[in-house]
Amino acid sequence: MSLNDPLATRKSEKDDPPSIHLRRLRDAPLDTLQRLTDEIGHRPATSLAEARAAALLDGRLRRAGLQVIADTFMVIPEPGWAGIILGVLALVAFITYYWLPFLTLGFVVILILVAGIALWQPSLLAGKPRPSQNVVGNRAASDQQHTRLVLLARLDTPLTPALLTRALGGHLVIILRLAATLLIALFALIGLFNPQRLWLYLMVLPTLYLVLAALLDLLTLRPIGPAQPQHSAGIAVLLATCEQLDTLEHTELWAVGLGATARATGLFDLLRRYPFDQASTLFVALEGLGSGAPAIITSEGWPRSQQADHQLVETLVQIVNEWKPPLAQISYGAPTIVAPLLQAGRRTISLACLGPGHTPVIDQEYLEGATRLVIELAYTIDRWSEDT
Repeated sequence: MSLNDPLATRKSEKDDPPSIHLRRLRDAPLDTLQRLTDEIGHRPATSLAEARAAALLDGRLRRAGLQVIADTFMVIPEPGWAGIILGVLALVAFITYYWLPFLTLGFVVILILVAGIALWQPSLLAGKPRPSQNVVGNRAASDQQHTRLVLLARLDTPLTPALLTRALGGHLVIILRLAATLLIALFALIGLFNPQRLWLYLMVLPTLYLVLAALLDLLTLRPIGPAQPQHSAGIAVLLATCEQLDTLEHTELWAVGLGATARATGLFDLLRRYPFDQASTLFVALEGLGSGAPAIITSEGWPRSQQADHQLVETLVQIVNEWKPPLAQISYGAPTIVAPLLQAGRRTISLACLGPGHTPVIDQEYLEGATRLVIELAYTIDRWSEDT
C-alpha cells in the first residue's frame, strides 16, 4: 500500500455503496480542530462545552456511517476545594509555628482530617457529582469479525499545563498531599519536645508542595488564556480517520470520545459497559497530535513504566519505515488516557506529536500525516485478521 495514498486499496467509486459517498463528505482535520478550539474553547469535564463537543462528535460520526450512542455517567468535578484548603492551612501552620507551636498543632490536626477526607471521601469537599459522557461510535466488519480496533481520544480538555501537573504528582497528587501533611505533623510534634529551628526548616518543603498544589487547583477553577489546539487534535484525527476509512472486512471499528479523562472515569465507564475481549481488541489512543511528527509512546508512567503492545509498535514501525523523518519511539513520564488499559495488560498503544520536528504550532501536514498513519494501521490490522 502506498504511503502517499493510504486509501489505494479501496474499491473503485463505481462499486461503492451510497453510504460510502456520504462518508466522503468530510471536513479537513484542521477545520475540525479550529472549530473545537475557537468556537467551543476550553472543555472541562461535566461542562456545557464538553457536551457541545460531544454533540459535534456524535453528528460527525453518524455522517461517517457509524452507529453512535452517548453514554452518560456521573463524575465529581475536578479539582474541588480540598487542595486549596490544605494549601492555606499549611501556610498558616508554618507561619504560626515559630511563635505559637501549640496553635500549629491544632492546624495540623485539621490538615490531617482534610487530607484524609480528600483521599477516602473526595465527594465531601468536591461538590455534587455531575453528568459527563462518552461518545461511542461503531462500524461492523463486512465479513466475520476477528479483531476489534478501538480508537480513543479526549473529549474534555485539561485546564492546567501538563508539565506543571506532572511535576506536582499528576494522578498521585492526593497521596502526595497526605504524605506532605503527615511530614508537617511529624516535624511540628518533634519540635515541641526538641525546640530547634531545624524542624521549622524541615517543614519548608512539604509546606511549599501543598501551597504549589493549591495554586494549581486555583488555576483549574477558571481557565486562563485561550484553549490549546493540541488538546483538540486527537478528536480531529479521530473524525478524519473515520470519514476516510472504508468498511473493513474482518475488523470492527470503534471510535470513542472519552469524557472526564483526568481520573480515567470515562475509560472505566466504557469498559464497564463494553467488556471487550482482551485477546482480540486493540486500543489506539490519539493524544496531542498535529504540532510535530507522529511518535509512538512505547512506555509511559513513573516510577514504574507500562509498555505498549509490542506487535502494534512493530507494525507501526514497518508501515512508516520509508517516512522522512522516521517514526520516533519515545518514553513518556506521565500516564496517558490509556494508562489503566496498559496496567491491565490490554493490547494498547498511544500516538503523540513529540517526535522529530516537534513545534508549538499545529500544522495541517502533521494532522493529515497522523490520519494517514492511523488509516494504514487499520488496514494492516484488517489484513492480520484475514490471515488468521
